[in-house]
Amino acid sequence: MSLLMLFHVTAGGIAVLAGMTALFAPKGRGLHRQAGRLFVVAMLAMASAGAVIAWLKPMMISVLAGVFTVYLVLSSWLAIRRHRPGPAEWALLALTLAVSLAGVVFGLEAQRSASALKDGFPAEAYFFFGGMALLAAVLDGLLLARGGVEGRHRLARHLWRMGFALYIAHGSLFTGPGVKLFPEAWRGSALLSVPEALVALILLFWLGRLLVQRFWPSIRRRPAS
Repeated sequence: MSLLMLFHVTAGGIAVLAGMTALFAPKGRGLHRQAGRLFVVAMLAMASAGAVIAWLKPMMISVLAGVFTVYLVLSSWLAIRRHRPGPAEWALLALTLAVSLAGVVFGLEAQRSASALKDGFPAEAYFFFGGMALLAAVLDGLLLARGGVEGRHRLARHLWRMGFALYIAHGSLFTGPGVKLFPEAWRGSALLSVPEALVALILLFWLGRLLVQRFWPSIRRRPAS
């Protein structure tokens, strides 16, 4: 394992632990914030290293995943740090539009190839990242048009982006490059897919809770005694 790959996997492991801590910790409290800061740093390190490794192979699907993860983490962090968008949000919009366009181009290349694959992946994988990036770009456009978002919309923006980035980190560690850290008998087993499913369920739970509170404002978490 190269030093860059070791750095990628180590950062991914730290990001997974910090992200899960932030998900389960009381929201807005000290542990949640500290774990969130560590998660941001570790995710940016993991995703950047992963994108470089994938570019050198090449494996363009992982380049898209790495760049899109950087976008998700930064846009989620900005959502919770400030109320009004600025130049950074415009730059991130351009980045996610580039990921969306690249996803479509690579997907079409896969469709047109003799094997119906590009770097070993089918068109659907590229279209998935391209579609998610386009969805994020549309939401960014609405954010910029409105001059910012408040309340539950702001929390939802932060939550789904951090949650999806955490989902990608779990995929990288448990079913991606990090799978080499596990015993060979475990690789490819359904057991290693459980953490990804757990993150997805927790994310849906928190998003669902925000949605319920939107339609039934009387539902609130009890204040700490």
